[in-house]
Amino acid sequence: MQRNPNLLVVALALTGCTLLAPVHAAVKSLTCGGVKTITAEAAKLSPGDVLQVSGSCTENVSIPAHVNSITLQGVSGATIEAPGGMGAAFSVRGRAIRITGFTIRGAGEGVQVIDGGFAWIHGNTIEGLTGLGINLNENSTARIWSNIIRNNGDFGIFVGRSSSAIVGVTSVVDATASPNEITGNAGGGILILGSSMGTILGNVISGNGGSGVLLTRGSAAEIASNTIASNAGSGVEAVQNSMIRLGNPTGTDLRSSPNSGAANGAWGVQCSGGGHVGGRLGGLGGSLGATDVLGCAGGL
Repeated sequence: MQRNPNLLVVALALTGCTLLAPVHAAVKSLTCGGVKTITAEAAKLSPGDVLQVSGSCTENVSIPAHVNSITLQGVSGATIEAPGGMGAAFSVRGRAIRITGFTIRGAGEGVQVIDGGFAWIHGNTIEGLTGLGINLNENSTARIWSNIIRNNGDFGIFVGRSSSAIVGVTSVVDATASPNEITGNAGGGILILGSSMGTILGNVISGNGGSGVLLTRGSAAEIASNTIASNAGSGVEAVQNSMIRLGNPTGTDLRSSPNSGAANGAWGVQCSGGGHVGGRLGGLGGSLGATDVLGCAGGL
């Protein structure tokens, strides 16, 4: 039987259209307290899907590496507490995972992003944990904005082992900040360690048990337009060949403007053990004085 080549072309075209047709994102719901878990339901989601979670959830939520581009959204006052207060409330290995709208407490750590994971973390209250509020580790990345991170047993935010974080904005091109409130954390406000990087813009970092922002072991950060005050250590501290840029020498935009904040327990800005410090001091101060940066290159 002779085939019509035109029909074959049409059939192939239709097949191609079917394969390339966009997949519509689904919005699904989960009320905690039943047999279903966030972990199991999230594993069923397709890229673009949203899982809306309500109720009081007792779970160590795990998002594996093969799950990507989903949103976990707390609604109606959703809370997450880890069983027995152990482990992380959220552990993320997937990429482009959005976590928003939750109150996270009663765990060892709040949100843990590890093993190359990537997350957007915003609009949450992360409080009363025994360890870190947010833990980025092992080549992981996160954008962190509009959260309240308070009264945790270690640092509010930890960025370690070649990880990177953007804190206080949704993107480095934002003209205005979406501030985090990072307060009352026992270890300090933000720790960046082990060849890691941070962009920290427009946040309130105050009343923490160590330095407001601490960089160590060859890390680097851009720190501008923040209020960094009343921390037990220095406002900003860099040690062991780390680099800090405190805004720009001139300019009034978000990335150029200096930081403010007094009454830190040590120095406003402290740098030792090599490294580099630059930018503008602004209003940063401490009980020992404004700056102690003789151990680093650059200047304010």
